[in-house]
Amino acid sequence: MRCVGLGSWSLCVFQRTGAYSMVVTHDTVFEVTLGLRNIHGVADTDNVDLFASATPKIICSHVKEKAEMSSLFVHEESVPDRAGGIPQSTENTDETPLSFDTILNQRRKESSASILIEVENRHKITELCQECSRYGNIRKAYYYADNSHKCQVLLEFSNSDEAQELLQSCGHLSSDGFPVRTRLLKYAPKKATRPIKKAFSVNIEASPNITPQTQAIKLIQSSTIAEQMTQFYEMEKLSDLETRLGFVVCRQVEEFISGLYPKGQVLPFGSLVNGFGRHNCDIDMVYYVPETTESGGQLYFQDKNQAMNDRTLVQRVLETLGDLLHYVVPGVSEVQRILRARVPIVKFQHNVVGRECDLTLNNMSGVHMSRLLHSCTQLAPTLCPLLFTVRCWAMAQGVTTKVPGTWITNFQLTLLAIFHLQQCGLLPSLRDLEDKKRLKIWQKSRLPYRRAEELEDLLRSFFEYYASFNFKSKGIAPFSGQTLEKPEYTAMFVQNPLDRQLNASRNIGLSDLKKLQSRMADALSLMDNAPRKITMEKPWGIMALFTAQTAAARRQQDAMHRRFQVHELFQEGKEAGENYVIEATMSGVKTTTS
Repeated sequence: MRCVGLGSWSLCVFQRTGAYSMVVTHDTVFEVTLGLRNIHGVADTDNVDLFASATPKIICSHVKEKAEMSSLFVHEESVPDRAGGIPQSTENTDETPLSFDTILNQRRKESSASILIEVENRHKITELCQECSRYGNIRKAYYYADNSHKCQVLLEFSNSDEAQELLQSCGHLSSDGFPVRTRLLKYAPKKATRPIKKAFSVNIEASPNITPQTQAIKLIQSSTIAEQMTQFYEMEKLSDLETRLGFVVCRQVEEFISGLYPKGQVLPFGSLVNGFGRHNCDIDMVYYVPETTESGGQLYFQDKNQAMNDRTLVQRVLETLGDLLHYVVPGVSEVQRILRARVPIVKFQHNVVGRECDLTLNNMSGVHMSRLLHSCTQLAPTLCPLLFTVRCWAMAQGVTTKVPGTWITNFQLTLLAIFHLQQCGLLPSLRDLEDKKRLKIWQKSRLPYRRAEELEDLLRSFFEYYASFNFKSKGIAPFSGQTLEKPEYTAMFVQNPLDRQLNASRNIGLSDLKKLQSRMADALSLMDNAPRKITMEKPWGIMALFTAQTAAARRQQDAMHRRFQVHELFQEGKEAGENYVIEATMSGVKTTTS
């Protein structure tokens, strides 16, 4: 640790990995706990641009000029490392993983006691904490810069009542704007501030700032492919701050609609909570209105007597919510209403947290699926590192894209990975997962856990299994954990675990399936033939699978192959004469003679 005094400021630079506590004693006590990794700083704070990226970097504490440097001390704390699932709070010292619903409720409780405040610059953070401490005990504070390089501070109070007391005292900067009450605030201090009367402490945490260069160095320096996969997962997974921000957005939308549906809840699902979330992943949320129960009295609310699951009603409600989000809710922009989809949604961009959001109404299938996937990550810690590697490989090789189409998606890759672990005896069938008695029987008979030895073998066997899988006649069923005869004519059949009559991979075309299996065969060959010697000059292990040059060469090869096919058709047309017809259709190009 290195501390530099600059007038009324003290800048502490940490170059170790871990969580630290810093206490400065003077007229008041200001305690800062940093959950930072590989944090670097410079002495000249006037030339430091903390807002160069949206990732939190350095926390400074404000110290009176007379403060004694001897009162500054550091001690290291233990931060538990948990595999998969929603990032859990450090308060849980029990090694037993918490259930999906327990963590969901815990995160919702945290969001109810949290507010997000924009400050002018980092020098105002201490002043902000002093002001907010008047309303209650601040348990934690998270500092980051948003996409507009504005300083944002996420504060968590001890309970929701303290946060509500602060919100009750807030005013509106403009008298012309629509007076919306929200958890998104702006700190505009007056010249004269009231002195603080009590000592207070604040925990401040930030996510590590891992650049692509840092990530590449760590992967190259790893000693095994298994270590690479673990390192890649740890660097790419959602941080605690990102998870908290996702829940705060859900809470903001829930409170905005609460006037119409007081008992409704906005619940997150998908990558934010299922254990497979990466940095800056989308925030999927559902507004759930629980079924009404019979009242013990004799008075009832009047209603429109229209079912909440009526598709037309869902579309109209989402359309109205989309308008309100666009025109009224702070931080929301780029609202799109996709109402004719199988599941109608409203998409929007949340500028303060820098994430894209999807909102649907009363469709709980996403939450149920997230619960299943989260349970899988708890039972098989190897699932997350495997899937993170496979997803990155698929994107690099052009197997998946961000645009929907006839190619495989991340969700389908997830089901393939789960099914593969079931075949390896590392996961039970999803049917057994829902049955406590069956699950106990499986846990007693499962193979011993050997993470370090398994990861590389799992990646290799994943490519080997699906590169040669007979998708023409067989389908996979994660619910039963077994293959089945393909019940319909599609390129690939992956049974939907929640609705077993549906094919979760119905969109995949035959050419894209062949491309997937071809790339898997190439990946397997690359792993088998790659040199085992670690070198800093040449990518090896999973980095070779991620190599952009390989993906670019593949795209060029595919384009040349398509041009060659078209050239052949026109050459055939010349030979066949003027009666030869080339017809372009949605399914491809076909030739006929008239």
